Amino acid sequence: MKEILSDLQAEQESLDRFLSTLTEAQWDLPTRAEGWTVRDSVCHIAHIDEVAVAFIHGDNSAL
Repeated sequence: MKEILSDLQAEQESLDRFLSTLTEAQWDLPTRAEGWTVRDSVCHIAHIDEVAVAFIHGDNSAL
């Protein structure tokens, strides 16, 4: 489990570094997911990550 959490942390840090380079206009660009912007996709990913962390800690109320 520690290795999985470590991998997730590294992935999050990499994504954070990339996202910090985006301009405001880039956040509002469309993605391949019809009707979704970059901002929408990142918010979705962040929510899923929060649910996963809560679940790992025994809180499945967000499910």
